[in-house]
Amino acid sequence: MKKLGLTVDPNTVGDGDIFYNIKETKQIDIVLEHIPAHPATAEVMGVYTLTIVEQPSAGDKLTINDRTFEFVSNVTAGKVLIGATTTETASALKTAIDTIPFFNLTTSTNTVIFTQKEAEVGDIPTIAIEKVENSVFDATIETTAVGVVALANDRPAGYLAKKGALIMYRYHDNKYFLATPGDLEYYKDIAGILGMDTDSTVADAKTFIFVEGQFVKSKVEEATGFAIKNTVIFNNNCNIILKEEI
Repeated sequence: MKKLGLTVDPNTVGDGDIFYNIKETKQIDIVLEHIPAHPATAEVMGVYTLTIVEQPSAGDKLTINDRTFEFVSNVTAGKVLIGATTTETASALKTAIDTIPFFNLTTSTNTVIFTQKEAEVGDIPTIAIEKVENSVFDATIETTAVGVVALANDRPAGYLAKKGALIMYRYHDNKYFLATPGDLEYYKDIAGILGMDTDSTVADAKTFIFVEGQFVKSKVEEATGFAIKNTVIFNNNCNIILKEEI
């Protein structure tokens, strides 16, 4: 990695608590890649809509996931009564289903609506139709809304990459960026440890990283945001030792 000529004196930052002895560290100047803000995201429950397109005939069957429902012309326990309209049939089907894991059930006109109880929990139900001879029965199911887990506003404007965070290096475009848990699979791309709080939410930001030294593991994990398995990081970019606090 080449030195970018961005002079930052670590002594102006202070002998912080991420390292054991600042005099035994080495640093290089870098430009930290722009970190887009992460605005809060509202929770959205996934919604799947089963539509009775054409009326079933007596003896037709509809399988939803692993449960099979048979349609009948007369009230029969455990069966689905065919209504005068697709709307009535959908209502009868919803009553027959009663409960299904991960979903609340409602009806609207000729549809049975499956709404997730918890965002992103519960895949779209599968359906299969078995028809008697000459039946025109048809039903479909589609995604009406994709479930989304609520996210906090964890990177508002002015978000600071924290001093002590693990930094990665991307060779194909010469970029330095904050590590995520998945990045650590690429051990050789670990570049070093961020030397100062750095705001790169608006644009790439000049800063520096430590590429050699002994650092407090718990402090590095706190700044990075997740646990780090390796305690010795030695590659072409850096020579870092992570130790527990003395």
